[in-house]
Order: sequence, then structure tokens, then C-alpha cells
Amino acid sequence: MAAKKNSKNTVSKADFIRAQPHDMPAKEVVAKATEASMKLSEAHVHAVRSSDKARAKKKNKAPKSTTAATKTSSKKKSSGKRGRKSKKKGLVQSLKAANPTWTAAQIAKEAGCSVKYVYLTWNTKQTASPTKTAKAASAKKPAAATSGSTTEFYKVLKRVGVDEAKRLIANIEAYENA
Repeated sequence: MAAKKNSKNTVSKADFIRAQPHDMPAKEVVAKATEASMKLSEAHVHAVRSSDKARAKKKNKAPKSTTAATKTSSKKKSSGKRGRKSKKKGLVQSLKAANPTWTAAQIAKEAGCSVKYVYLTWNTKQTASPTKTAKAASAKKPAAATSGSTTEFYKVLKRVGVDEAKRLIANIEAYENA
């Protein structure tokens, strides 16, 4: 709100508010302003006092020392929490792989994390993008593989092996032709 300056009144509203004692209630400041033929609201009084208080707090804040600034600048900045967690996750997984007989508590102690985090790490599934070989393998599947019976056939084929599956198919054809 812009300060109005009349020929009678050369003091701005904000300066008038600042001239009053800070412990004086806003209602009394508005009443005094009305006596001085000034229009003020309680909200304006609170706003001016609040901004003054914020300015004083900012002014009184001590600047950082030069030694602290050099220490923080010499440290490598991490890429955020995600990077740190993935490193810890990798550490937990590698400890589990290297020591399969260890308990979650032992791994947590070694990795410097909580047991709960170890369990969460063990239970999370990898959501990595499929590799080129996986994409190529999925592209080689025939279009008919979407039906339930065909899918089951492929599962059996994978379990039994191609040569054994060919032999079984030959037996089925021989049985049907007989």
C-alpha cells in the first residue's frame, strides 16, 4: 500500500505505525491514526510490524564464517537422497550375496542402516528396463502365444526342452494316426 502524503500530514502510514510503541495494541494505533486524520486498518498495522520484525531478524542473522564456507565447497555434493539410498541398497544386496548365512541384523549393522531397511531392500523387486536380449526374445515369440493353452504349451516346452518336446509331439501324432 503506497504511503499517502498530504500537505497537512508529511508522515507516511508506515512511519506513523513505527513511531508508536511496539507493545501498543493495533486497535489503539488505528484510533490514534484516526485522531491524526489518517485511515489505517489493523491488518496494515500488523503487516508493517511483521515486515519490520522480519527485516530485523534478517539483519541480526550472523553471516557464515569463511572456514565453514570453504569446508562445504570442498566437499563433493551428493546427487540427493536417491543416490545415497541406491548406494546403501547396493551395499545391502552385495552383503547378502557375499554372506548368505548372515541375518538381517548382521547386515544392517555392517551396512549402517536399520533392520527394517534391510528387509525392505530384500523384498523390493527390480524395476529395471528390459535388456536388448529380453526385447529380442519377446519379439521372437509367435503372435498366438497370447492364448492360455499356447502359453501353457510354451511353459511345458521350456521345462521339458525342445528335443523332448519334439519326441512327445511325434508320439502324439503317431497315436492320432493309428
